Amino acid sequence: MSYLKRQSITLVFCLLGILLFKTDCNAQDLAAIPYSQIIKMAQGENKDPNAKSYKMRISSSLVDVRPEQIELLLDTKEAPTHLIVDDKGYFEVPNTKKLHEEDPLLIANQPRGTLNISFKMEVGGYVPPKIENGQISYKKLFEGVLDLQREVREVDPTFGLMGKGQFALRITTDKPIKINREMGVGDRKIKGSRTFRPINGIIYLFMEAYMFDDNPVVEIPGDVTIEIKQFPSHVAEKIKADY
Repeated sequence: MSYLKRQSITLVFCLLGILLFKTDCNAQDLAAIPYSQIIKMAQGENKDPNAKSYKMRISSSLVDVRPEQIELLLDTKEAPTHLIVDDKGYFEVPNTKKLHEEDPLLIANQPRGTLNISFKMEVGGYVPPKIENGQISYKKLFEGVLDLQREVREVDPTFGLMGKGQFALRITTDKPIKINREMGVGDRKIKGSRTFRPINGIIYLFMEAYMFDDNPVVEIPGDVTIEIKQFPSHVAEKIKADY
């Protein structure tokens, strides 16, 4: 199994925050995020603090909302600064001392929780673990995932938590994978297993905290290729449901 020393992973974050925006009709709950947080995310790709701006991409989880329909503005004190979103969802956030000092909200014309912001972030390389005799401990299987998750959390402290973006192991195989573990306590302990069957030659495994603590044996027979992938929360939940 080969691996890259550095790999470019596109990280997707949900644009959160609550802003009650008063209109002539009723108050609307719009997506908003502090400028300081968006800059911190943007610098995941470009660490140059002197960059004049950072390019990011935005999309809506609502199928009928096109990228160019998304309006963004920085709610600065003097006058709102509009950020232009192109038809592919790309926009630029200015990086200035004045904005850092004021730290205004970046506000969208879309409902809270419906927008995703993505960017490329260079993270440490993922080294596929060595599988011996078709078996590996759960902790060894996911150690590399945990290391990358810690790195990403320097940008987004919620990454990997329930309902948030997550990493997954993408395992190319034509054979099922089993996780063997004991359940219960004392004399009531029983041995059980959970089987993951490939879908189109692929199995996705997401790290589960209770499994990591229990550290069961994972059976991965045959020759496989293991890679790491990142998914936004709604995609991760859909993949999990397939298994």
